[in-house]
Amino acid sequence: MLYRRISDEYLDPLTFYPESLIGIPNLMEAYRSGNVGIVNAPGNGVADDKGIYYFVPKMIKYYLGEEPISKY
Repeated sequence: MLYRRISDEYLDPLTFYPESLIGIPNLMEAYRSGNVGIVNAPGNGVADDKGIYYFVPKMIKYYLGEEPISKY
């Protein structure tokens, strides 16, 4: 499961913006085939709202049944 923090156009240089150095090649192919899940799927702009960040740990617990990994 993946939670993205970048704009749609930078997700996969093979699908969107070819000059992107931060995207993951073939990510969208893996997503379409069901091999990877994206919590805030492309086109879902509400997850880009910083007001939602507070709820991310609760979303992880609810949808994945896991404790969030904290980098702090």
